[in-house]
This record gives sequence, structure tokens and C-alpha cells, in this order.
Amino acid sequence: MDRTFRDIKKIVWTTDGSKVSEEALSFALFLAKRFGSQILGLHVIPEPEKLLFKSEFRDWSTKVEENINSKLRSFKETIESQGINFNGTVVRGIPSGEIVEYARKEGADLIALGKSGLGLIDRLLIGSTALGVLRESEDLF
Repeated sequence: MDRTFRDIKKIVWTTDGSKVSEEALSFALFLAKRFGSQILGLHVIPEPEKLLFKSEFRDWSTKVEENINSKLRSFKETIESQGINFNGTVVRGIPSGEIVEYARKEGADLIALGKSGLGLIDRLLIGSTALGVLRESEDLF
């Protein structure tokens, strides 16, 4: 596809709650102001395929989802006060795949995400999300 910066109307910003993802939001905000873009916030709660303690994980992930939804509502209020349209969503699954699927479904023109996650254990469990998104979104843009 032949796209230019003038074509950036929808930006998917992904958050994992880290400082790096907040830096990616700053970049998304800069672009949204410059090009009149909408920002679509996305948090993926990682769900490994095989769980040893399914009920405990479900309880934990429900609490995480409530917390993230609260933060996304706060982001919405702040961002929309700057004249930028914002919607936040929480999904569950393998982060890189969910991010690319969401961007594809929403017709996003850009994905803004941090280059590293919360820590070593997260990277060992789910791999490098940024690298996965780069690989899986090759045909998206």
C-alpha cells in the first residue's frame, strides 16, 4: 500500500502499563494532533494456552481488566480534553496476535507500542510483543 502521513486517521496505541507504553502514547498524541487522528487504546491481558490454575488466573485477570478499564477511562478523559477522539479496549489472548488483529479490524493506519514490556518474566512467557507485531503486521501497512 502506498500511504503517506496524511493518511494517518486511526492510531492503535497499545499499553501494558509500563513507562515505555506511556512514551508510545506521547508519540501517538503528537501524531494525532498533527494529523487529526483518532487514538484507539488497546490492552491485551495475556492468556497462555495451558493454565495450571485456571480459576486463580481468571480471578486475577478479572481484577486486572477492571483496573485497566479504569485507567483507559482516565486516559479518555485527558486525551479528549485535548480535542482528540479516544476509545479504549481490553482483550485477552496472545498480545502480538491480538494487537495485529485489532488494528486490522479497526482499519488502523499506525500501531504505537513500546519496545519493551514490564520485565524479564513477561518476555520469557509471551516473547517479544513488539517483534511479534512487526512480523505479523507486515502486510497490514
